[in-house]
Amino acid sequence: MAPPAFKRSDRVAGEVRDVVTALLREKVSDPRLKGVYVTRVEMPRDMHVAWVGWHFLTDVAPARVEAAEKAFKKADGLFGAAIARVLKMKRVPSVAFRYDSGIDHERHIEALLAGDAPKAPAENKDPDAEQ
Repeated sequence: MAPPAFKRSDRVAGEVRDVVTALLREKVSDPRLKGVYVTRVEMPRDMHVAWVGWHFLTDVAPARVEAAEKAFKKADGLFGAAIARVLKMKRVPSVAFRYDSGIDHERHIEALLAGDAPKAPAENKDPDAEQ
């Protein structure tokens, strides 16, 4: 018999992603979470914690990222209760939100390749300069 195409933890992670996305779209009214979307959900095989990666639809300042992280912590109970209702598991995974900085890195690389981003400061090559 062939092994299943997906692990159970992958299926549960997909359910968690769907629940969190729906809550962000329909229930959460905190303005600090406006424009946030879920990029991925990672879950280890033991399914004790679901790591939810998130990002903003537009580029934002680091202060807004910090404010959104605080809003996620404040709404932790709302997300946990909704996930428990949908999953109906004996042990519901806890949810941990973390900012997905990979998208910022990707945008920076694309800007560098396009020639639009500032490059890192060049090292001083002047032999007469003080060291």
